[in-house]
Amino acid sequence: MPWSLAIRTLTFAILVLAAASPCALADFKVKQPDAEAGEFEIETVGSYGRSGNPDTNNEQSFVHELEYGVSNWWRTGLEFETGRDAGPNNHLKFNQMTWENWFVLGERGEYWMKSWVPVPSI
Repeated sequence: MPWSLAIRTLTFAILVLAAASPCALADFKVKQPDAEAGEFEIETVGSYGRSGNPDTNNEQSFVHELEYGVSNWWRTGLEFETGRDAGPNNHLKFNQMTWENWFVLGERGEYWMKSWVPVPSI
């Protein structure tokens, strides 16, 4: 019986922590580990916060991506992040640039687990 009580307590704690955790931001996503030679991608993802209070209104976050499939096993991309803090007199500004590389270790569907190695460059 002590084990079942411990498992129930652990399950309850995990559920409480999961329910209390904040929601994911709009500019986070999970990508498929895939590379296709000659493929070019352009993607923009953003979020916009709006409230009735002028001090917390108009928060913005945007991610702009350019990606290119160099070969069937290598994809590279540039990511530009811009944002605006909430409140009056704040402006949209450039936050950071990231260069990403993905190396795919097998063909799609070849293995039961999708294998890839992300290599952050900058």
